Amino acid sequence: MLTTPWISPVFVEIKAVERVRDAVRNAMMTPYPSHVISEPGRGKTTALCHIVKEFDGAYLEIGEQQKSTGGLYRGLLDAVDAYYSPTAYERDLCDQVISNFKRRMNWSVGGKDLLIVDEFQTAEDRTKRELLRLQETCGFALVLSGNSERIASAGKRDERALQQIND
Repeated sequence: MLTTPWISPVFVEIKAVERVRDAVRNAMMTPYPSHVISEPGRGKTTALCHIVKEFDGAYLEIGEQQKSTGGLYRGLLDAVDAYYSPTAYERDLCDQVISNFKRRMNWSVGGKDLLIVDEFQTAEDRTKRELLRLQETCGFALVLSGNSERIASAGKRDERALQQIND
């Protein structure tokens, strides 16, 4: 299972950090997710990990295990250090995610919790729609990050599903 990458304690404010900060500000002020998309190796993940700590938010990197809806629920619960039964049904995991994020909202700065999802292009289209539904239900600030090259190739899979995500 993927975890938060090891990030050096030395942090330099570069262009990628400014872009991530702008995306976080936008997500905190609006009910819509923000996107951080650029080429690989530009410092997105490093910036995301540092900024999520500043906001006491949650970070999830989508990998093979998190690309399905059930995997997304488990990844989100792991991201907020919540216990769940490995044999739980997807519906129960979903309820648990909603409960945990609503509880976190009560303790968040400004009343809005931050969730950063990295490599979101890896998720299945159905999982992307579910992530947006969770964001609407819970009201957390959502920042989606990804690799521009992989997003372009992922967009060729299911045009109708992607249209629902982009609307």
